[in-house]
Amino acid sequence: QLVQGLYQRMPNYQIILVGSAEEKALGDFIKSRVPVSQVANLVGQTKLQDLFQLIGQADLFIGCDSGPMHI
Repeated sequence: QLVQGLYQRMPNYQIILVGSAEEKALGDFIKSRVPVSQVANLVGQTKLQDLFQLIGQADLFIGCDSGPMHI
């Protein structure tokens, strides 16, 4: 619902899903529920350096209280 709501309110933005390899099924599930090309599922595909760059370029970051949130 969060990804759907973000896309509806900000249709010109790229939404990027990230997470660990263990969360890949969750990323696939979320992507399957939002049939838009503006959602990139990078769950299980990013290295720490990639994550730094993605977050550094982001206009908005939503996450739990974990390592990426503190970047």
